[in-house]
Parts: sequence; structure tokens; C-alpha cells
Amino acid sequence: MKFFYKILIAGSIVLNGIFIALLVQPVVEPIASKITKPSVRVAISTPVSHPSLEKIEDGFRGILTAGGSDSTRVVTTFNGNGDKALIRAQIEEIMHGDYDLVFTIGTLCSQVATELAKKKGKDIPIVFGAVSDPIEAGIVDSLEAGRNTQVTGTTEPRNHKQFVDILTYLLPDARTVGIVYNPSQDPQLENDKKETAQLLSRKGIELKATEAYNSADVRVRAAALIDPIDELGILKDSTIVSEL
Repeated sequence: MKFFYKILIAGSIVLNGIFIALLVQPVVEPIASKITKPSVRVAISTPVSHPSLEKIEDGFRGILTAGGSDSTRVVTTFNGNGDKALIRAQIEEIMHGDYDLVFTIGTLCSQVATELAKKKGKDIPIVFGAVSDPIEAGIVDSLEAGRNTQVTGTTEPRNHKQFVDILTYLLPDARTVGIVYNPSQDPQLENDKKETAQLLSRKGIELKATEAYNSADVRVRAAALIDPIDELGILKDSTIVSEL
């Protein structure tokens, strides 16, 4: 009998969400303290709905509103529901709104926000979270303190070796591993797939990957992979994680 394992590697984001919220605190507080308006408006851009991403948002809200009241700190969340076009439209709306700060969750939201702020000449502060490589993603030029006057945030490094080690530990006899991912959600995911494939190949395991560009495609793509594979691995991909 063939056993099918769904490995929730991306579930590590749930833990990271708590830590990201804490790490963002020293980044957000100095910015928020400089805003002297009687009412502060903050926009949050999140790519999809998922408990791990919601923990990041909740942590950020808690830090931001500490010492303030609902009447002085107004926070609005824009949820892209896994739709790249919708995310862009929402951030366009944010840029045209009278917001004092933008918090972006994940690489795509952070990329779009920094891109549009630059194009439109907006000097609104942008704080990002849950981004693995902000330099490669073009969000910032440097990680050195003081180098970025408008954009700052926290990073979330990936560990491909640990990912593969867990996969092989849970099912040592596996010969094929499947991955469903959304390459448009985060450019880093394409590199994640390639590095994972190389590490699996060294262990004599084949990687079968398929692309799902929106939440509606995830279940269909995953179902098509089930028969040919022994395990399903999940990258840190918010589109896929939202459908678990």
C-alpha cells in the first residue's frame, strides 16, 4: 500500500509569525513615535488569509496600538486573496490614500509597495515582514542600518537542507517528492525549488513540481500529483499554505 504524507514544512511560518511580530517591534516603534498627527492611519497589505500570516498581522497590530487607542491609531487591512492583480490594485489604493505607514507581509506585497511608492514619489514609511531575501527581491539595496530611509523590516531566511532532511526522515524509502508552488508569489520560490531538487537528487530522490498561480488551482494541481509521488513537500508559499 502506498502511503501519502502531506508535510507541513511551511507550518514553520506559524512559529516565525510570533517571532516576526516581536522583531518588528524595534523597527516600528521609532517610526510610529515620530508621527505626531492626532490620528494615525496605517495600512496592512497581506497576500492571503492563513493563521500564520494572521499571527504576524495580529502581532504587528498589538505593537502598533500599544499605548494608543482605536481613535488615534486606525489600522486597515487589505487582503489580496492570492490574486496578484488584486494585491497591486489594493496597494495602488493605499498609495493614493492618506496613510502614515504601510506594513507589508511577504515578498510580493513588499515588492509592489516599494515599487509603487518609488514610481509615484510617495515618501510613506514601509515596514515589511516575512521576506526571505529583501535585497534579491529588490525591496532594499542593503541590510545595513541607516542605509534605507523609507523601507525597513525583518527577514525570514530559508533552510533548504533542513527541509529535505525532514522529508527524508519522515519517509526514508521515498523516491519521488512533489511540490506545488506559485512562482509569481515570490521570485525566491523558483530558487527554492531548484535548490530543493538538487539536494533531493543527491539522495536519489526525484522532485516533481507543478505550478499553481492562484488559490483556486492549488487543490487541482496537488490532486494531480498524488498518484505519481510518495510525499508532498510544501515551500514557504503563502498561496499554497492558504489552502491547507
